[in-house]
Amino acid sequence: MNNVRKLVWDFTNTMFIRYAFIGVIGTIIHTVVLMIMTERLFLNPLLSSVIGFLCSLIVSFFLNVKWTFNKTARVSIFKKYFVVSVFGQILNMLIIYFFINVLVTSYLIGHCISIVIVPVVNYFLNKKYAFK
Repeated sequence: MNNVRKLVWDFTNTMFIRYAFIGVIGTIIHTVVLMIMTERLFLNPLLSSVIGFLCSLIVSFFLNVKWTFNKTARVSIFKKYFVVSVFGQILNMLIIYFFINVLVTSYLIGHCISIVIVPVVNYFLNKKYAFK
């Protein structure tokens, strides 16, 4: 029962709400870059997703380090944050790949599904690993 209570607390505390807000900003950056690169520059959606990921990574790191986790930006924290973010991006790309090649549907549907899954996974990994 304590584990359930702790999980509920993690999703309702201020830290998670701040992380989620910054996640929305990062998701908007990622999605806009993804769509511009794919629809206007005709790049592969997976490559476009990587470029969008890198843009959102930089913005999200600096916002999270100060506002969410109240830390000082250091290279050691960025390295851990980067590892967690790369894991999340790989998960994002696998989901997009699955929707494009297995379900034969839009990359945007896969991206929308990943928007629900990846941030939750990344929050817990960042909290327990990068910003502990």
